[in-house]
Amino acid sequence: MSNPKEALDKYMKKPDELTPKQQIEKLKKTSKKSTEAVKTKKKGKGI
Repeated sequence: MSNPKEALDKYMKKPDELTPKQQIEKLKKTSKKSTEAVKTKKKGKGI
């Protein structure tokens, strides 16, 4: 994995194996606080 492109391909392939919904669920678990902040921001703009 000395080649940056090979490393990128390895890391890019893994998330692509998940469905978009699974990716979203994973993101919610890993960065729940930041997603909540984004949601409140969007709600504020929408009103």
